[in-house]
Amino acid sequence: MNLLCPVGLHTWHGCKCARCGKTRDEGHNWSGCKCSNCGKTRDEGHAGQELPHRGVKHDREGVERHGFQAAASRCRACPHQAQCCPVKAGQRVKGRMIVWTENVPVVAAFGEKMKIPEAQGIYRERKHIAEFPNLWIKEKLGLRRFRVRGLAKATCEALWACLTYNIQQWVRLCWRPKLAAAAAAAA
Repeated sequence: MNLLCPVGLHTWHGCKCARCGKTRDEGHNWSGCKCSNCGKTRDEGHAGQELPHRGVKHDREGVERHGFQAAASRCRACPHQAQCCPVKAGQRVKGRMIVWTENVPVVAAFGEKMKIPEAQGIYRERKHIAEFPNLWIKEKLGLRRFRVRGLAKATCEALWACLTYNIQQWVRLCWRPKLAAAAAAAA
């Protein structure tokens, strides 16, 4: 799969596929699709310069980054070279490079699922249950950065912070009410 250099013709800002209604950022491969705003296809670009596929990187789990780069000799002769491949004085023109980011199907499916109001409600509830301890540990215990190096030591420090949080919650929820009930009964 190769791309054509898009500089000078189309920015894809706010464009949607005329066939399926998805935007470029919604994990859509645009094969055979056209923008509903301007009628451009993904591969249309200036002067028909082809950007060959140079490889795929997996920097983060669930994300594929496809690199496309033109030959430097083609970019030097292109009338859009100053706009497309700006270089500082004394530097050589490298070929135009475009990185196309795609989510793997599982991540894209999760993104689609999270658009459903029921899923958003589940995560809204989770926010109160799961995120509060994290915020409390960061704020009250000051565990924003680990004070030690190494996985074993950092794990130990995180476990101490979690144990402290759990003991304080036990005191608040179990021990204090019993103490207050005993004090009220004695009075």
